[in-house]
Amino acid sequence: MSEEKRIELFQDVRFSAPGMERSELRTEILRSIAEPWHQVSEKPLIVLARVAAAVSDDVIMFDRRAGDGLPESALTLWPSGNGFRVSNIFPAEVGFLSPTTYNDLLNDFVERVLRRVAWVPIMDIELSERYGVMSDWIGDRAAEMFAAFSDVANKSAAASDQRDRARWLDFIIEVHRSGNSEMLSANRLARWLIEAEEWPEEFAHQLAAEYEASIELLRRYDGLV
Repeated sequence: MSEEKRIELFQDVRFSAPGMERSELRTEILRSIAEPWHQVSEKPLIVLARVAAAVSDDVIMFDRRAGDGLPESALTLWPSGNGFRVSNIFPAEVGFLSPTTYNDLLNDFVERVLRRVAWVPIMDIELSERYGVMSDWIGDRAAEMFAAFSDVANKSAAASDQRDRARWLDFIIEVHRSGNSEMLSANRLARWLIEAEEWPEEFAHQLAAEYEASIELLRRYDGLV
């Protein structure tokens, strides 16, 4: 049996402690900071440039020195309900983090900081899945229709063959009909085509752009009939 195709997603983490005010939880987190993580007290411009202009006192910013195969980076905790969420992680140097490096940094923060909090036995730490499969987002039927298209399509062209195009359009219509199009963004589809299906980047982005425009058209049509 062949291994199920999947791609790595950027993980999210949210956490809170039932019965504890956010200000109390903030204090406990700051008490639990351990190497290689540090609180950023004087926020550098590179950090400020990536955070909303109105920063509340509850926002906590950290940096992490390079080490253990991970780059120097910065992490922001943003208020969420009675707790916090990690709103972003970004490298100290100009550039971007791959999903793998981003997730490694996030999990490192969870293990080295959050799980050291004294209140961890009662903390709710919600860490999203690291990997996703197509059927998780759009359901089995639409995923099967996508596979019927991609598995046999000419990947040196963007669904230009008549039969390929019919299968591609059937897939788009099914995603719309299922009501799951919000779960499959154009960016996620492009990544899936490139990473899981090995489509050339040019055609993957072309198909993703067509998918996005088609979904928008179908929604507009539904609103008029």
